[in-house]
Amino acid sequence: VFKHKGSAFYISDKIRDKYNSEFGLNGETIYLISDIERREFKEIDKENPVITYCGNIRLGRNRSLADIGKALFEINPDYKLQIYSSERDKKYIITKYSLSTKAADAIASGAQILAYGDSDCGVIGYLSSVGCAVMCTDKNTELLKEKISNLINDSDLQKRLYDTSEK
Repeated sequence: VFKHKGSAFYISDKIRDKYNSEFGLNGETIYLISDIERREFKEIDKENPVITYCGNIRLGRNRSLADIGKALFEINPDYKLQIYSSERDKKYIITKYSLSTKAADAIASGAQILAYGDSDCGVIGYLSSVGCAVMCTDKNTELLKEKISNLINDSDLQKRLYDTSEK
């Protein structure tokens, strides 16, 4: 397929740039949309925040989730991280440039988003460019704790992120 140069469509700018450069293609990014109903703005419950991760735990995400869990415990030992994953198969194709459909759904829902990972990751780059998430791209526990604390405790920040995600 790649012997015959042409165009392609991609789901993230990162993968577009990589494939266009690698294979001499001229593709464009098509962004995912969501039909999830947007919820009304609601401040995070500082006493009992609901902090959830849904998705696979490959590509070091398990270590990132452990970092987040540790940071939450250090902020408040009663805070919990709920993780939902249906992974069963050890054989998989990995890509760091992809953009999960869950990202579009999370943005559309108006939920507060913490993006923690390498800035080279497709979804991290996308959320950063949109500006609707608290970003932590450094592997630094103190900085991660600060970002999480700010997200949980700063209702003005929550409202700005909510408003930005609607655009």
